[in-house]
Amino acid sequence: MSFKDIFPFLTFILGIFFTGHIEGRKEKARIKTLKKNVLLELEDELSILERSIKVTSESIYTRMMKPNNFQHISLGKRFNPILLEKNINDVYSHFNRDTRIALKNCLLLMNQIKEKYNYVCDNWKTDNIKCRAKEESMLYSMLSLYYLLNKLKNERDRFSLPDIPNDEIVDRAAEALQVLRPLKKK
Repeated sequence: MSFKDIFPFLTFILGIFFTGHIEGRKEKARIKTLKKNVLLELEDELSILERSIKVTSESIYTRMMKPNNFQHISLGKRFNPILLEKNINDVYSHFNRDTRIALKNCLLLMNQIKEKYNYVCDNWKTDNIKCRAKEESMLYSMLSLYYLLNKLKNERDRFSLPDIPNDEIVDRAAEALQVLRPLKKK
């Protein structure tokens, strides 16, 4: 038997041996790229969120002391992390515990913000007082999200959940952005 006769068999055996290793490396590279893209998207959304917070704060101020039939609408862009929503199942287990909780909180806050945003869009012509209340609640959620995303952006792999109450988180975010602090307890 010559090498020519054994070569196809040897190639087949080596292919079987290395296929698992190569596929594992491909999957690892794919997950690394997805994680990077999700975090990059959240950074992009952070800058959009910052502007939306300022627009919402100005809208609340405009609505103050106006009658219920006052008509006003001024909303920023929606917070919409498409890659996070689409890829959370693929990357979830590849983040540390605190980051996983933060990502779930991002999605939860996104849904809360969306619900209030939709209410204002649907009712801005008829109910100024309830719209202002929804905007204040939305701003509270947006400031919580802003703080979380900013911390996630700055700490990356060293991210740990804040150990301060959410009211303090909102206070800090409002102060950093120089906007009204919504739902201030007296």
